[in-house]
Amino acid sequence: MTFFSTTPDFLARRMAEEIRCAREVYPALEWVLTGGRTVHKFYDALLKYVDGADFAHDHFWFSDERCVPPDDLNSNATQIERDFLSKLAISSSQIHRISGTCPPSESAQLYQTELLAHFPKHPYFNFTILSMGDDGHVASIFSNAPSSPSGTWVESVPAPTHILPHLPRVTLTFESLLASDAIYVLISGPEKRQRFETETGLPVHELSANPNTVFCFLD
Repeated sequence: MTFFSTTPDFLARRMAEEIRCAREVYPALEWVLTGGRTVHKFYDALLKYVDGADFAHDHFWFSDERCVPPDDLNSNATQIERDFLSKLAISSSQIHRISGTCPPSESAQLYQTELLAHFPKHPYFNFTILSMGDDGHVASIFSNAPSSPSGTWVESVPAPTHILPHLPRVTLTFESLLASDAIYVLISGPEKRQRFETETGLPVHELSANPNTVFCFLD
């Protein structure tokens, strides 16, 4: 794993170069994208550096989703599509949304089934982009969450009471998130950095199990 302080622009430039290198090996790239305030500037910068790149064969998955209708402002996928995906030359069939309108457990099962149909044995992603929440969570995996049984790629999550919005969610598990060639974890601001560096056992720390995880402290 790697730690470095950076800016959204520098990180986007670095990732754009890694994308170009990955395309020399893989005809199609598999992505996991996350929502939230932290990644907005990063997506904006990345668009600048991948302008003209061919995404026509890539597939885009989501780290987690709140259980809301697709047009709700709390929808992670809606934010990501608005900020990033809508500006790429891709089709709707390349975007794999988590249903926010089904009961959470049903939505999790549907997404697991979709992953299984796409990845015959196990999900594996080329680029996974995540961000750390104020409390140290990633995706919708919070502290004190029970461990997921092996083979569980997607789980439903009860509405958290300690952070907003208080909505039930569906999330990829660590088993899914760690299966990636490259994981970028965006950590913005001094308070989050201090929590990351001084506290132990936070969900975000679990990502260090993948040696290709890059923890990015954004200035």
